[in-house]
Amino acid sequence: MVGAAIACRRLLLPGGLFVIRVPNAEFYMRWRDRINGAFGSAAERMLVHNNLLGFPYREGFTENSIRRLLQVTGFRIRHVYGDTLSPLADCWTTRKGAVDEIMTKKLQKMLQHGWNAPWLEIFATPDMPWRVTRS
Repeated sequence: MVGAAIACRRLLLPGGLFVIRVPNAEFYMRWRDRINGAFGSAAERMLVHNNLLGFPYREGFTENSIRRLLQVTGFRIRHVYGDTLSPLADCWTTRKGAVDEIMTKKLQKMLQHGWNAPWLEIFATPDMPWRVTRS
């Protein structure tokens, strides 16, 4: 991911915008820990409807790892937008399943914002002048 961010940084002109969408590893860890507890049913729904139950992604990011990645590759975070996975219900989904997905995602959008959401969209701009720093 560092190489991709550096390549994008070199291509962006002043005033350019770098946008990434990544699964929120902190969200996953927080809700995965609740699966076997009192909130197990809700935790399972939160993870399943955002394709995070088995975390089938190569990488997940925490707030700290995203901030560090963008800082060392010459970006400054301008805005973080928390979101859910796009709706997946289709003609093959049962009515109950579709309603469950809609209600879960509506509840998440109301309660989980910014860094607390299952998916993160990070908007960043290049720092000026171009430099790569090591921490």
